[in-house]
Amino acid sequence: SEFFNEGKKEIADDLFDLSNSSGLVNISLSRILRDKNQPRKTFDDKTIEELASSIKEQGMINPITVRPQGNNFVIIAGERRFLAANLAGLKTIPALIKQVSKNDVMLISLIENLQREDLNSIDRAEGIKALKVNLGLPWNQIGKKLGLSKQRILDLVGLLELPEEIKKDIRNKKLTEKHGRALRKLKDDKDKILKVSNIIKEEQYSVSKIFCILDYLRSYHNIFLFLHPALQE
Repeated sequence: SEFFNEGKKEIADDLFDLSNSSGLVNISLSRILRDKNQPRKTFDDKTIEELASSIKEQGMINPITVRPQGNNFVIIAGERRFLAANLAGLKTIPALIKQVSKNDVMLISLIENLQREDLNSIDRAEGIKALKVNLGLPWNQIGKKLGLSKQRILDLVGLLELPEEIKKDIRNKKLTEKHGRALRKLKDDKDKILKVSNIIKEEQYSVSKIFCILDYLRSYHNIFLFLHPALQE
């Protein structure tokens, strides 16, 4: 059964007809599932809390977008709003229901997140790589779909070759994407990568300073060991 609630259609817990649904609907939060393929793996607790406070004061201004899955719905876009609505204690949330394929869901979700500056480079790279695996397209075509150059795509995806410890630091903003790209120049020397990354964090070195360090490591290895004992450990 369906009934109106504050001008929006409410989907009842026991029965709903997706074939005729259109426009904005209110859906019980208990029926909404997070997408495990969502490119964003980390969320800033403070921003979620701020959004929850705003929702308590002004209500939910922008709906989320979902797709049907059995008797539930999976989020396509708006996971931050969903988390904030939960935190704000809402029972239902306004949503737009879309019938889309799994690949389209990934593309929509990735594009939405790419437009947000706060998405860290590792989550961004993993989302792009997952999209390529699912679509089976070359990097240049993936780039066109996302509005990114092939080189930009390769720079991002290349970060996934870094050790897990470095990727975690980039996610947590202890290191920047540029630091990660610089550390990639040490290739597969995990021990050296970790030691240089510790120096970056301890000394708050700029990226240009890091490139100087890498040049020393390549050209004057023994001298640099003498200058920075941390690399001798």
